[in-house]
Order: sequence, then C-alpha cells, then structure tokens
Amino acid sequence: LGEKHIQEIMDNYCIIRTSWLYSEFGKNFVNKILRLGIKNKYVKVVNDQIGSPTYAMDLAEIIIFIINSTLKFNGIYHYCNEGRISWYDFANELFKLNNLPVKVEKIQSSDFKTYADRPQFSVLSNAKLVKEFEIKQINWIKSLNNFVNN
Repeated sequence: LGEKHIQEIMDNYCIIRTSWLYSEFGKNFVNKILRLGIKNKYVKVVNDQIGSPTYAMDLAEIIIFIINSTLKFNGIYHYCNEGRISWYDFANELFKLNNLPVKVEKIQSSDFKTYADRPQFSVLSNAKLVKEFEIKQINWIKSLNNFVNN
C-alpha cells in the first residue's frame, strides 16, 4: 500500500525492493542463526524457501549511488545480491565461513511456525537496474564473505 500511495502522489519516485536483508546490526537471519549455532551446535533450518540474501552494506552503496547520480531513476527497482539459495544452504555456508561445527537439519516450512506466511520463492530480478544503469551485481557468497570479514 505504501508503494501505491507513493505512485499516486508523486510523479518522480524511486522505490527499491530488496530481499533477505542482513547486516552486523539488529535482528536478522544471519545474526540469529549465528547465535543459535554458537549456543546449540545443532539447528533446524527450512530448506524449501529460496531467495537472494542481501548484505545491507551492498544495498546502502546502491542507494548512495542512486541519490548521488545524475541519471534519472524513476519507478520501482529491485536490488539483492546475485544468486539464489535456500535458508538451509545459506546457514551451512555461514557456519562454514565462521568455522563453526554446527549440524544443520533440513525442515519444511510447514514444520516451522511463524506469524507471517513466507513465500517459497522470493528471488528478485535486478535486471532493470543492471540494464538501465549498468549496476554491477555482487554474488551473495562474496557479500557473505565480506560480512564475515567485517
């Protein structure tokens, strides 16, 4: 509804959609799963949801580029890190990069109750940003490495 309202009241706007956002700060999957892995050495993670993790630092750089650009951005754009992965595989990669010997068990979304329904496939296409403005995509694994090294 927020997007629709912006489109109704403004002629020029730039809406950026993202997915699976994480950073060193706040509540997000990466911070939560790391805490669970350090504490428990065994976690259950859904394997039937596929998406594109997005490192907040990468998204921030894109937003700064758009704000400072002389190019004309108008409309709805998607930005997420390149590639797709399940939460299960993402958790395994995160533990591997952090040298944490955590056993990860695959579960289905139906086995993990949440307040919100989550889509099984939430990969966004960056094609509009890449084609129109030659934005370079960063693969999710490279960004996750940058996160770990930060």
